[in-house]
Amino acid sequence: MDGGSTVFATVFLPGGKHLLAACGTGKAYIWEVDPLLDAAYWESSQPGHKPAPLVVHQLHDCAIFSVCLLSDSVLLTGGDDCIKAWQIDSLLPGRGKAPQPMHKLVPPQIEVGRGGRLPVAETNGLAVNASRSAFYSACGDGRAYCWDSTTFKLRAKLEGHTNYLHCVACQGDNAVATGSEDGTVRIWDARDPSEPEELVSSGAAPNGARPSWIGAVDIDESGQWVVAGGGGRSVGMWHLPSRKLVANMPTCGAVHALQFCGDKLVSGGAEPAVYLWSRSGVFMCGFPPVATRASTRAPAHVRNNAVPAVCLTLCVAWPGKLCARVAAPQDTIYSLATRSLSQGAASCACVHACLRSCACVCVCVRHIRVSVCMYDKHAQSRGQEPGGGPENPSR
Repeated sequence: MDGGSTVFATVFLPGGKHLLAACGTGKAYIWEVDPLLDAAYWESSQPGHKPAPLVVHQLHDCAIFSVCLLSDSVLLTGGDDCIKAWQIDSLLPGRGKAPQPMHKLVPPQIEVGRGGRLPVAETNGLAVNASRSAFYSACGDGRAYCWDSTTFKLRAKLEGHTNYLHCVACQGDNAVATGSEDGTVRIWDARDPSEPEELVSSGAAPNGARPSWIGAVDIDESGQWVVAGGGGRSVGMWHLPSRKLVANMPTCGAVHALQFCGDKLVSGGAEPAVYLWSRSGVFMCGFPPVATRASTRAPAHVRNNAVPAVCLTLCVAWPGKLCARVAAPQDTIYSLATRSLSQGAASCACVHACLRSCACVCVCVRHIRVSVCMYDKHAQSRGQEPGGGPENPSR
């Protein structure tokens, strides 16, 4: 990537055959995933080989902070300037011309008196509701905005935070959660967003003050549980109907990414590991990008280098199976597949890989470079966690 630009967001395009990464230069890079998972490809490559993307598009003139699939045919990108909607087909290789956005949405500028207005706020997060009739943007002016998915017109403003927003999540068509630099999570009813409820983060500072920020939030499919984490070095879980905190999960670093997957929770942040938790808040295992028990065939850059995760995207490949995707600084993208939650095989449908001989697999793309690390499938039977936990993370 250009000059080692930071990757802020990634998404597998519909069908799972292409990975799109958006970065700080406003460019989007698209790779075909299947060849990168073929061992023969790497065995025939020269040392230091960096797979080139299929195509590179300049989608914004500034940093892209968030991406989201509005539908199987439309991609949303949120940047430092605006939100753009793109036909996914126009982004794929072989189209012969630069893609043009379907729509360009600019968040309203805040008026400050005497006709003055603040600059357009950046879009740090995007989320789509269950029916895909609306989507929400988390912006740098402390507001979240609701947009109509058909007309692309502004529906509502969600106001109440006292500092800029980092993240937004939806559940169903009515529940919306936002996390802010002000250290709080707010829960909104889309039918009447004028009176949000505040959830104070569990990661309070020793003096009782709120943590510096909330970097990630998610609501589970049942709408019963909400999780949030950030600068407090912990993940809090609340029972949404009662608004009661039911678990506080400590981490070694700040939390940048969270997502439910069935009855499990995955977290990532400013440390070289991705954690898997039970819904009761019990730590289950950790998956470090660097394989502490990796095969000796793994290149040194996989064995020795670690980069904290910035964003994490998950998808349920098949019932009971989990696929995780992580983007991190310095042009690094990690794709992690856990073992089946119900069986012993590891699977990752969205990248068409099925590994039946190991507990987990780590596919590491560093500077557009891929390597596969196998973990010892017998480690847990010997009482060893694959990668350590928050109390004793593997470095």
